[in-house]
Amino acid sequence: MIRFMTTAVVTLSALAFASPGFAADLCKKTDGPTKSEAEIRTLLEGKGYKVTEIGTEDGCVEAKGTNKGGKKVEVYVDPVSGEVVKVKEVN
Repeated sequence: MIRFMTTAVVTLSALAFASPGFAADLCKKTDGPTKSEAEIRTLLEGKGYKVTEIGTEDGCVEAKGTNKGGKKVEVYVDPVSGEVVKVKEVN
């Protein structure tokens, strides 16, 4: 039982520290012009998202809103390429 608990604690700790590193890798900082908020909004609306809020997180543009199905989502966009790099459903 102690071995199981130790393994669980070590595994959860590793995951907690790994997550921020992964998020930071979503949008690598590169030289070059970045897309404006209006360009990102237009790009996402063209893909069927309804954008309610735009900000930045971990080097990405983070747009909050809903998808085509009406579910709440957070969409992470590379600010240089305009590529959607992650979509996360929010409850």
